[in-house]
Amino acid sequence: MLLVIAVVASVAIAEAAPHAAVDHPAARALLVLLGMAATPSAALVIARQVAGRLRSEPEQRQGRLRRFASLQRGHAVGWLVVALGSLHWSGWPQLVRYNWGLARVVVLDDLLILAVVLAPMILSWAAFYEVDRALLEIAGQAPKRRAQLAHVAFHFRYHLGVLIAPVLLVAAIDDLLDLAPGEISRGATLAIWAAVISSIAIGFPLLLARVWQTEPLPEGPLRERLVERARSWRIAARDILVWRTGDRVVNAAIAGFVPGLRYVLLTDALLARFDDDQIEAILAHEAAHVRRRHLGARALALGSPLVLALAAGAAMSAPLFAGGGAAAARPPALPEEVWIPLAMLIYAAIPFARFARLLEMEADLAACDALAGSGLSAGGRSGIEPQIALAGAGGRPCPPSTERVVAVLERLAAVAGTPRDRASWLHPSIAQRVAHLQAAEEDWEYQRRFFRRLEWIRRFLLTACAGSVMYLFWAS
Repeated sequence: MLLVIAVVASVAIAEAAPHAAVDHPAARALLVLLGMAATPSAALVIARQVAGRLRSEPEQRQGRLRRFASLQRGHAVGWLVVALGSLHWSGWPQLVRYNWGLARVVVLDDLLILAVVLAPMILSWAAFYEVDRALLEIAGQAPKRRAQLAHVAFHFRYHLGVLIAPVLLVAAIDDLLDLAPGEISRGATLAIWAAVISSIAIGFPLLLARVWQTEPLPEGPLRERLVERARSWRIAARDILVWRTGDRVVNAAIAGFVPGLRYVLLTDALLARFDDDQIEAILAHEAAHVRRRHLGARALALGSPLVLALAAGAAMSAPLFAGGGAAAARPPALPEEVWIPLAMLIYAAIPFARFARLLEMEADLAACDALAGSGLSAGGRSGIEPQIALAGAGGRPCPPSTERVVAVLERLAAVAGTPRDRASWLHPSIAQRVAHLQAAEEDWEYQRRFFRRLEWIRRFLLTACAGSVMYLFWAS
C-alpha cells in the first residue's frame, strides 16, 4: 500500500510542480542525495542493532523478530515522509524536466523522478539483509554466494516489479499523448485511458507469471487433484504455478479476470508446509474469490473513488459552478501533492480495507460450501447467499463443515508466526475469521445479514462508478 501511495504521490508532486527551471540546481541535487541517503542509513542502523542482539541472545529470537517487524513498519513510514518531502521541497521534478531539459523525453524524466522515492527503499532492502545473515549464522548455515543480491532481487521483483511496469506504461502513454500533434478531445482521451487500464488489468497475470519466479506445478497426485477440483468448481485457469520465493512467503492466489489468462499460484513455502488436503482447502478459498467475482469487486472498489473524483471535478468546472462570488469565497484547496496521497491513504486504510476483509470472510464461507460437496456458487439472481444450497428439510440450513477451513487458518497463523488476533491490511485476523465461520455455522440469519450487507455495498459501488463514467462521457 505504501509503495502505491509513494508512486502516486510522486506523480502528483511532479505534475503539480511549476513548468519552469529552478535556481541553485547543484544545491538542490545535493539536498536530494542527502534525503536519499537518510533512509538506507537508518535501515543499516536498525539491521545491525537487531542482528547483534540476535547473535548475543538467540533464545529471544521470536521476540526480536517481532520487534524487527515493528521497526521495519516504522522505517517504511519514515521513508515515505522523507522521500516525498525531499521530492517536493527540492524542486526535483523541475530540475529533471526543465534544468536538464528532459521534459519531452519519453519516460526517462519519470524514471529519474521515481528514483528519488524508490532507490532508498531498494538500498534499505540490502541493509536489512544483515538480519537474514544473522539468522543463518544462528542456524549454523553459511550464506550462499551473492545472497544479499538475491535478497534484494527478490524484494524488487515481489514488491516493485509488478508495480513499475504498469506505471512506466502509463507514463509512456501520457508522454505520447502530450507529444501528439493537435488537440485530443476529452472523450477520446477517456477512451484511450479506458483501453490502457483494461489492457493492464487483463494482462496483469502474464506480468505476474514472468516477473515473479514461477514454474508449472510438477505432474503428480497433487496436480491431478487440484486440476480436478478446479474443474468441478468451474474455475478455468491457464496453469497451476509454483511461485519460488526462497521459502520466504506462505501464500496462494488466483490471478486473472479472463479464464485464458488466469493462473493459480502456490508458493514454495506453502507446498513445503501443508499437506494435500490442506492445499485443497486453500484452493477452495482462492477459487471462491473467482466464483464470487471478488477480483472485479476489488477493482470496482479501487476505481470508484477515482471516477467519482473525476466526475466531481468535471461538475465543479461546469458553468453552473465556475466563477462567481461563490467560487471566489471558497477556501484555498490543499495542494495536490498533499491531498491526493492523504486521501488515498485514508481510503485504502479504512473503507477499502474493511471491504476487502469482508470479501475474505465471504470466501471462507464459500470454501466451506465447496469442501462440504455443495460446490462454489456464483450467487443467485441477486448474487447473494451461496449457502442457500445447503438448506435442509423444513427450511433449516445444514451447517457447512468448517473444521477443515478453521484448521488451515490456524495452521497459516502458526507457520507465518503471525499473532492470532492481528489483522493485516486486506485480511481479517485469524481469530475474526474463525469466529465468523462459527457464527455462520450456528446462525442462518447471521449468514443472510452478512450476504445482504455485501450485496448492498456492491450495488452502491457499481451505481456510483457507472453513473460517474456516464456523466464524464456526457460532459465531454
